Amino acid sequence: MTNTTGRWDGADYDLRNLGFGSNPAKTSTDDGTIEWFAYVEFPTAGDYIMVVNSDDGFRLTTARNARDRMGDIISFFDGGRGSSVGVNAPTQQRIIVDQPGIYPIRGIVYNRAGGFNVEWYTRDGDNLYLVNSNATPQALKAWVNATGAGCYVQSAIPVRDAVDVSPDRGIRIELANGTTTVNAGSIVLKVDGTTVSPTITSGATTVVTHPPVGPGGYWPSFSTNVIELSFTDSAGTQYNYTWRFQASAYKILSGGLPLGAQDTTKPGFRVLTWKPIFGWTAPGEWDGVYPLTRIYAAEQLLAGYLRPNGARDQAQMVGGYFEYTGVINWNSELDGVPWSGGPNQQGNFREPDWPDSFPPGLPGLSDPNIPQSELLTKAGYSVEVLTYLVFPQAGAYRMGVNSDDGFLVTQGHQRPAKNGRSS
Repeated sequence: MTNTTGRWDGADYDLRNLGFGSNPAKTSTDDGTIEWFAYVEFPTAGDYIMVVNSDDGFRLTTARNARDRMGDIISFFDGGRGSSVGVNAPTQQRIIVDQPGIYPIRGIVYNRAGGFNVEWYTRDGDNLYLVNSNATPQALKAWVNATGAGCYVQSAIPVRDAVDVSPDRGIRIELANGTTTVNAGSIVLKVDGTTVSPTITSGATTVVTHPPVGPGGYWPSFSTNVIELSFTDSAGTQYNYTWRFQASAYKILSGGLPLGAQDTTKPGFRVLTWKPIFGWTAPGEWDGVYPLTRIYAAEQLLAGYLRPNGARDQAQMVGGYFEYTGVINWNSELDGVPWSGGPNQQGNFREPDWPDSFPPGLPGLSDPNIPQSELLTKAGYSVEVLTYLVFPQAGAYRMGVNSDDGFLVTQGHQRPAKNGRSS
């Protein structure tokens, strides 16, 4: 390609021609990914520099079939970035081709937000050649199919390098035939170095499944697990794959009360809101600032060690707690005061279906003897929530807390004994 003031000739191709924007509900290219397969012709043995200039990340792999989604990694960038301009644009990977031939290559590129583009080319000195360019004879040629392509991994779950994998997510691998066919009787599956006995189902594809390996039939919490798969095809060719994934962190709940132990006449929560009365002492500073962005300080406040409680409607408390029958979808900024921006809804659950509400006891009280305390009736507070939660069946649950600021969820109710007091 001809270098013209730091750029090379070659028209861009519109991603919309690959389907982006065709769905009326998804007109942007945000959170999108593209996968391509090619059989690339390397006409001579030797040294090549292969470049992927992408926004955002990418990965190139090779295997006996371009459709193999678990091939050996050639190069990758795992993160967010914009594409670059110039001969030294990343990511450049030197590869050695030991003999001329047609090599299967799979590529993926993804975009989180903003620009979405990719260039795949080789570099020779200051010359750049897009793969499969018809304009430059030096460009590597790419083909859709090739004779002699082998078997391949059509899908593998958990995927390579996956994180936050559900502890009850089992292994499912789908093997597809190429020119040759999968020898189902040769399949060997190992998990963390130990050979296991998977279920193998042969049909249009060969499906290999196995449940999680760990205590109680779950992957251990926050564990990194290694899967090894090997098999031969009808020509006797050996295939070997190794990849890893990380299970999500979780807490095992045990010792619960039996189903039916709940008092069905009292649904909901017991809530203690502790909201001290204070005012401004300087721009952006509350009087007697205490570190309420730490759990230990929240515990101290709830225990009454820091300030008296100025929550509203305390006379409605029963045994020191509000009895609350709603949902925990609280927002102390509903009216926008004292923060800028006016009334607003926060988080994932919003009006009209799930309107935010103030926590019980807020807005808190103010004191005419404390300057500007009327501006801080919804700031600097802690909330404790107690409930008996019914899990109708044993198994894995995903529980979420979307909070501003921090939080702590515990099984049972036992506050720290000292909370930082010296006596």
